[in-house]
Amino acid sequence: MTWLQWCLALSLISSNWANECPKGKFCKLCEISGPGEYIISCINKYPIFMIEYKPETFLDVYCLGNNFTNFDLGSVKQVKPVQSLYFENCVFSDQVNLEKIVKNIFNDTVEELSFAKCKNLDTVLTQESLKHFKKLRILDLQRNNLSSLTSEPFKELSNLTKLNFAMNNLTELPPKFLNIPSLRKIELGWNKLEVIKRSNFKNLGRLVFLNLWKNNIAEIEANAFDNTLDLKSIYLYANKLRSIPQGIFSQLSKLETINLGLNNFTNESFPEDLFRYNNMLETLIMDSNYRNITTLPSGFLSNLTSLREIYMENNGFHQMPENFLWGTTNLTTLELQNNYISTIPRYFFRDLKNLKFLDMSGNTIDHLPNDVFESLRQLTNLNLAKNRIKYLSSNHLTGLSSLETLNMERNNMVQIDGNAFKDLEKLKVAYFSYNQLNLTNKGLSDEYGYRSPFYNCISTIEKIYVDHNNIVDMFQDWTEMSHLKILNVSHNKIFYLHARDLTLLSRKAVVDLTYNMIESINIYRNVYEKLIENYPHDVVIDIGNNPLKCDCEIYDLLQYFEGELPYLHNRFYLKAEDLKCDSPQKIKGLAVKNLKSKNFTCVYRDSENNDSKSCPNQCECTTRQSDEAFLVNCSYRGLKEAPQSFNNPGHHVEMDLSGNFLKTMPSLNQKGYENITILRLNNNNISSIDANNLSDTLEELYLDNNNMTELDGKVWKKLENSTKIKHLTLHENKWRCDCETRDLIDFIQHKRVKIPELEKVHCHKAKRPIFSTPIDEFCPSDLYWLIGICVGIALFGIVIGGISALYYRYQHEIKVWLYAHQWCLWFVTESELDKDKIYDAFISFSHKDEEFIVNELVPKLEQGPKPFKICVHYRDWMAGGWIPEQIAQSVDESRRTIVVLSPNFLESIWGKMEFRAAHNQALSDGRARVIVILYGDIQPSDITDPELKAYLTMNTYVQWGDPWFWDKLRYALPHCIIKKSKKNNIFENHQPTIKKVDEKYTESIS
Repeated sequence: MTWLQWCLALSLISSNWANECPKGKFCKLCEISGPGEYIISCINKYPIFMIEYKPETFLDVYCLGNNFTNFDLGSVKQVKPVQSLYFENCVFSDQVNLEKIVKNIFNDTVEELSFAKCKNLDTVLTQESLKHFKKLRILDLQRNNLSSLTSEPFKELSNLTKLNFAMNNLTELPPKFLNIPSLRKIELGWNKLEVIKRSNFKNLGRLVFLNLWKNNIAEIEANAFDNTLDLKSIYLYANKLRSIPQGIFSQLSKLETINLGLNNFTNESFPEDLFRYNNMLETLIMDSNYRNITTLPSGFLSNLTSLREIYMENNGFHQMPENFLWGTTNLTTLELQNNYISTIPRYFFRDLKNLKFLDMSGNTIDHLPNDVFESLRQLTNLNLAKNRIKYLSSNHLTGLSSLETLNMERNNMVQIDGNAFKDLEKLKVAYFSYNQLNLTNKGLSDEYGYRSPFYNCISTIEKIYVDHNNIVDMFQDWTEMSHLKILNVSHNKIFYLHARDLTLLSRKAVVDLTYNMIESINIYRNVYEKLIENYPHDVVIDIGNNPLKCDCEIYDLLQYFEGELPYLHNRFYLKAEDLKCDSPQKIKGLAVKNLKSKNFTCVYRDSENNDSKSCPNQCECTTRQSDEAFLVNCSYRGLKEAPQSFNNPGHHVEMDLSGNFLKTMPSLNQKGYENITILRLNNNNISSIDANNLSDTLEELYLDNNNMTELDGKVWKKLENSTKIKHLTLHENKWRCDCETRDLIDFIQHKRVKIPELEKVHCHKAKRPIFSTPIDEFCPSDLYWLIGICVGIALFGIVIGGISALYYRYQHEIKVWLYAHQWCLWFVTESELDKDKIYDAFISFSHKDEEFIVNELVPKLEQGPKPFKICVHYRDWMAGGWIPEQIAQSVDESRRTIVVLSPNFLESIWGKMEFRAAHNQALSDGRARVIVILYGDIQPSDITDPELKAYLTMNTYVQWGDPWFWDKLRYALPHCIIKKSKKNNIFENHQPTIKKVDEKYTESIS
């Protein structure tokens, strides 16, 4: 299609749309809402009407404001004829002329006129306004809050067939209500009518449908329906009727349906012949009466050959007359549920040969007469749930050859005879949940096990619900039901599942076995391999929430979950998301699907009659089915000797003897030990191994944490030549590494690639592993020893000669250097170097910190058992002297310079000069002469002077406030030679100088 053709098509559509939409002064906005349908909006400053319109079909007006006088649709462009006209939520008044509105909208074509939720409807609902609707068939006035009616507005509606007054507030009907011969249906439900008078429907001879539901009707006058001879359906439910007049329905020979439910009837409310003349009656509804109707008249519904359906539930019936339905031969549905019926008369169903649906659930029936259902050959659905029937005999269900659904739930039933279902040739669905059945019959068994009573329906049954009972077995016939779709056996007492229980003949089924007591599930793969068919089965078996015992018997089950048995997945799918181990205790609560078959072990117990034991005393034995291993656990039993020979029931043996007190390795050539593949001997006291005790089957040997120092070379050779050994641990022993144990070293270095655990082996008290240490470090040759000795002697002689020559030439300089570095102090004393210095220490400080110097520092240094001679500028400098010169002189005449480093000191120019002088003196002497005291709120990070900061980075300092302050300070100052004692040693660890030294001075403090 070309662009021009598209434009032309759109133009035609737009033109057609514009032609279809009616218009008014306010109703101009038109939109397409669907195929051939439009939405028209009427706006006068704000929306006042919304109209849905389909030409020749309907026009629906939704009022959005309170003023209907502005409605002028069609005044500009007329509306095309429609069949249905609907007004909702509109407010009418005397100024609204319905005739004028109709004239603008359409001509005489409307067949259905409806008003819903409108106000003041009586102002427009007049004879004058309705007479123009000459073709009107349906008038719907529901939900308009109408409280009264007159016949006048409807007189000229000669074609009216249905009138709906439902959901209003009508309290009464006028006499000779509606003289409209054509009227066929009247809806008067959900009003407030109280009485139906004999004159109300006198002129409605052609009426076929009358609905009076949900009113307050307490009385119906006799002969009220005598003139409605064509009436077929009458609904009187949800009223307040207490009685029915004699012969009230006697003239209604065409009556087909009547509903009398939800009223206040009693036993005396119903005449015995109430429906005797209603031979066309097909449906009777009389349910949920507000009061108990304990019984009904004899033969109440007898001989009504057209009656098809009866609904009488929730009425409080205690008993039913035996002839209640005699002669009513065409009845198909009978509902009597939720009453108090305790027994069914033997011949109650005598003539109901066409009955298909029978519901008597929720009664108090405690027994069934034999053959009570014998006549019900066409019955397909029987519901007897929620009664008190405890037993089904072989004759209780006789005759039900067409039955497809049987519901016997919640009856406290304890037994079903094996032949109870013998006549149920077409049974498809059986509900027997919430009873106390075990379904076991001694007469129903063969070599495969018990059969359930359902075996009689084996070829037809599709769904069986027997959950919440006392069933302990899966019955053989269940697996043979070819059409089975659902089998619910949950919440029972089944404790064991066999392979045959999981093999269903049905190709598509769901089996629910949850919440039973299943401890064991034996798949028996070998059995299944013979049973498997080529075609797949869509069978889901849910085994969740059972107390499974996770012992040896679940090995095949674990293999199934791991996908190792694909032929079983072709047969069924085991749903086990909620299946957990209940025992043994160590794995209780673990999801079964998370267990691994290759690691799963089972407890082994010797037979009581077998004299030759397989499991040694004081040991625990298990088997591992994945490789048929026999596992012997003798660990941490306090054994001093390994167990003697034993029988091996498995393919090979894995033995754990760790954590005992064994001194030697047991021989692997004795009975039971010859097939050992894994032997754990770690954490014992083993000191030696005999090469003859090793075997060729050994794959893993654990000897770590023992007392071995060396082993015979034959042992290493046998281990070296073994092709099977994969794991060997030797670490944490006291291995001796020398020339005599060279075999150990060679073995580890050759085998450590194949056996990585050997990399952990160390020589006794050595940190370096053996594998990375050259062999010559353990066992050097004689030549290496000779060369080493010669080289050592030569070097020693050279060093001694050199030192002697240097000392002779530079004796004084060497002493100075040694003392500066605090080495070999017996060669030199500090008094020799500083004998000309006057002061022990010069204190450099800021004058702002003078109080601390005068009151604290100087007094304590100049007093006490070891007083020091201190130089301070305020006392010892000459007045008027040049400050830089006096600083240099004080530093030069003092053995130490104490710098009181504080925030004030950092601001002092002279303080920094004093520090540099002392520091330069120390550098020139090659000795640590500066002692720094941190005083006040200062940290090394606060210092910006690069020289001072560098000094503190490379040297330690004394912090004022340190508990060891005075001890550290005195030790850093010059002191004379004293005998070392334990007291002195404690301060050496706190020396604040560049290196730790042992200073000894011979000069006395003056």
